[in-house]
Amino acid sequence: MKAILRDYHADGVDMASIHLTDLIEVQFLQQLQDAFSEYTKIAVYTCDAQGNKITTISRETFHCSHFFHASAEGEKQCQACQRDQMKQTAAKRETMKFRCHAGLTEFIAPIMLGGEVIGGFVGTQIHDGFATKQLRIANAKKYGFDEVLYLKAFDELPEVKEEEIDAAAQFLCVMADLISQLAYANYLALQDIERLESNSSSQSAFIMNMHDNIKSQMTQIMMQSGEALKSHNPERMSQTFEEFMLTFPEWIAGYDEVAEYANMTDTKIELDEDIYSLRDVLDRVVVFGDSRMGEEHVTVHTLVEDSVPDTYLGDSGKLRKMLNKLVSETSKSSVDGELNICVATQKCSYATNLCIEASMQIKDASKGSVLIATNDAKDNSHSGIAKVGVLVRQMAGTLAVTSDDENQIVFRIVIPQLAVAGSEAK
Repeated sequence: MKAILRDYHADGVDMASIHLTDLIEVQFLQQLQDAFSEYTKIAVYTCDAQGNKITTISRETFHCSHFFHASAEGEKQCQACQRDQMKQTAAKRETMKFRCHAGLTEFIAPIMLGGEVIGGFVGTQIHDGFATKQLRIANAKKYGFDEVLYLKAFDELPEVKEEEIDAAAQFLCVMADLISQLAYANYLALQDIERLESNSSSQSAFIMNMHDNIKSQMTQIMMQSGEALKSHNPERMSQTFEEFMLTFPEWIAGYDEVAEYANMTDTKIELDEDIYSLRDVLDRVVVFGDSRMGEEHVTVHTLVEDSVPDTYLGDSGKLRKMLNKLVSETSKSSVDGELNICVATQKCSYATNLCIEASMQIKDASKGSVLIATNDAKDNSHSGIAKVGVLVRQMAGTLAVTSDDENQIVFRIVIPQLAVAGSEAK
């Protein structure tokens, strides 16, 4: 029974230092497995990479709790089974079925990170008709159980058909896949937070806010999945998990935003300076806006003062990236999909300041978040806007944002460049 898990690589991960509970809260795992157990009527728990329980068993049977787990020797054998089963699962990296020492069926759906198993969902204490009366009597004698009470407890176990066990295992495998994705996404966020520990508190707050926002969204969907399980409605269950799978790429993109922000705010900044045409850069920004589809299309209007020289020495790639980022992110808030960019210059010692003013009409509800995100890099609803400010600062520039009662927002960017001698204004 092969798991439908995807391999989420985390390059350079020391797996010995990563624990499932570092990435996913125990309470969250407990709630999810409780919902699964309620739906399937099968006992289940979550374990770590070594097979140790990290949650309380959901729907635990009287047979196991009052006999094997209440007996020192019985509990010892149970733990040995758990460790051995998890070892085999980790080696195969797929959902596997086992026969425990009490003659019951168990299966493990692994939770993975970086191609390695960091935990698993365990369906357990399942009576499938394998354990004969002779085996039950033998177990009672072996562990010193009261034979009559033990046999009575076993008889009370509901017998589960093989196809029902396989269906439950496959369903648990889907849950394990979702948790693997969540673990991977959380791992990426934690890595970026660690990288930014030496940076400013506003940058750390930005990363934490983005992470918390995405985690909240994922938790909401997973809780909806739990409710779908409890409803016993196959159509609702299928729809909920389909919605999750469709939504997940957006969350991964959100973590990509975090990763890009972390890269941009790293302490090592290199400029790729060369001689470039300012008007050529602006023309490319106009094309970029036109190439965007649907609601993200932006019509960029550029106006360059006649006195502005055309040729400069600087990082044209970073300048264009900054302007493109401004175009793409402001499109989310624009009323009419139009952005006006005006460029003037100001002589400053040996350098020439490019004075770029970008203005647009925005939706009132988004005004505050745009301002906060750009100036303070703390608001996560416009995370891309925050990177505009990072790129400006990397070019030794400044950024100021203002707005008025007419919902007009203006980004004023000043970037020092070197005007090339002999460059003529156009």
